[in-house]
Amino acid sequence: MFKIAMIGWATLFIAGCGGGGPMEPTTPMVVTVGGTVNLPNTFNKDSGRWECAHTLTATASDGSPGESALWVSVEIVLTDADGVFAVTISNIDVAKFWGSGRISVGQQQASERVAVSQTPLSFDLRYTFLLQMPDGEMESVATSINCIP
Repeated sequence: MFKIAMIGWATLFIAGCGGGGPMEPTTPMVVTVGGTVNLPNTFNKDSGRWECAHTLTATASDGSPGESALWVSVEIVLTDADGVFAVTISNIDVAKFWGSGRISVGQQQASERVAVSQTPLSFDLRYTFLLQMPDGEMESVATSINCIP
């Protein structure tokens, strides 16, 4: 009889944990990164180089309140007439890039950048960010900037 009482209590406890109705599905958190696509190069007399100032903006949407994603790294690829130059920045430096190591649902982060070139020719920048999402999955987000003379 004791075993039956225990089984009955466990069944009652499990049945009572449902919250009274179906759980609403949550849309996963989404992070987007963008910026102005075509920007002019300007000559900096002090440095003797062509510069392309631009602002990148990251926006976190959907998901649940309080969720956040971790900035893991960013790969920056500059392509110009001389070829391709690529650099990868680690999570410590990418946190400095955005001013925070994380981005949370409903948050927007901005980063002002200056790309430089020795020539007044056009060059393209591609930023590819790697994030660890709230569910632990890794996701990449990319944007491109075209700097024109």
